[in-house]
Order: sequence, then structure tokens, then C-alpha cells
Amino acid sequence: MKLMTAAIFAIAITSPAFADELTIKPGNWQSQNVITMTMQMNGQDMAMPAQTQTRTECVAPEDAVFSPEKLTESGCTTSNVKSSATSLSFDMACNQNGMAMTGSMDFILSADKKKGSGTFQMNGSIPGQGAMSVSGELTSKWTGDC
Repeated sequence: MKLMTAAIFAIAITSPAFADELTIKPGNWQSQNVITMTMQMNGQDMAMPAQTQTRTECVAPEDAVFSPEKLTESGCTTSNVKSSATSLSFDMACNQNGMAMTGSMDFILSADKKKGSGTFQMNGSIPGQGAMSVSGELTSKWTGDC
């Protein structure tokens, strides 16, 4: 869960620019994240209540470029990266504390770079406990200068 929460929050806080990467408008951003998780234990699905988190952050110009490496934690690798001025998508595989998960993340930015939305989906298993699925939706909007 920590991995997914960090990945979603990292949407607003990013890294130095590469060519053809998604770049948001610097300034204040308000983001809302809705994260859902389902676990399977002893053959039974157990859905956890959705968690909604809202955050406001000042994004400096040097932090306004998205990078898959900044959207994941250590222990994760990314592949199938597709990036443009208005979109970013990639697959990821993570192995942390004995828990292996795979999934994908997609993000779309408006042409004026003031609104964005994204999704992620991760599936894996917890040793000795069962399967787990975590998904999230993000909506973000620029609210003005810092």
C-alpha cells in the first residue's frame, strides 16, 4: 500500500527533464487520489474501503517534469514507457519486503497543462497471506502561482 500511495503522490512531485516527457505547469497543484485494495485470503475476496486523499503542493519549474523512475520506489523497475507532452504510461514490477507486484500507470495532461488525471493498477501476492490487487485514480488541477 505504501508503494502505491507514494507512487500516486509522486505525480505532483517529479524529476529533471528528459526529451519528450510530460511537463506540468509549475505552481500550486491540488490532487485527489482514490485508492482501492482487494485481498484474497483463504480463497475469499476481501475488499478494503476506498481511501480518498487530497493534497496541495507547490511545484517548482525544476520539478515539473514526470519520470517513471520518480513515480516508483526503490525495488521497482519500469518498462514499456510511452511519454509525450500530454501523456505518460508505463508498466512496473516491484519486489519489496518479500512482496512481488506488477502493474501499470497512465497519466494524461490537458493541452494547457493545468489539469491531469491518471490511473494505476498493481497485482501481486503477500507471502503466507494471499493475492492482492491495488488500484487508484488521480485527478489534479493547477490552482495558481505558488
